[in-house]
Amino acid sequence: MNISLYEMTNDLVELMDVPIEEMTPEIKEEIMNNIMEMIKGKSENTIKYLRNMETRITALKAEEKRIKEYRQSEEKKYDRLKKYFVECLVKADMKSLDTNLGKICIRKAPASVEVNEEILHKEFFKEEIVRKVDKTYIKQLLKEGIAVEGARLVEDKYNLSVK
Repeated sequence: MNISLYEMTNDLVELMDVPIEEMTPEIKEEIMNNIMEMIKGKSENTIKYLRNMETRITALKAEEKRIKEYRQSEEKKYDRLKKYFVECLVKADMKSLDTNLGKICIRKAPASVEVNEEILHKEFFKEEIVRKVDKTYIKQLLKEGIAVEGARLVEDKYNLSVK
């Protein structure tokens, strides 16, 4: 029989609420011990599963990084090859070239602006204001008993630690 952790913990809570007249302390303790053993078994399986997931997540992150680096490398090769081809066609004074696979054309690119930010006057810069809540500071104030409108200290959350 496969009982969920939720059902086990509910059974344990219900067992604690059973009046002493309905069940002897010895039987109650034996049932509690059995439920606790089942909870320990379920917890061990959960720890194994969490560790396995953690390992897979770490491997996926490493693979994402590897693929990102590979993609960036391919993009650079692509850009270099296009630039090289444009240079060759310009040098040969060719605007287009027909092949069996397709047609290659070059055209004048729209004007772009190159700047040296170190000597550029400040009027040409845009300022961006980034608003970010300082939760660390708010938490400190709330712990000191200072009320902060729009914020409250939440202490009813739990974190799971697997060692």
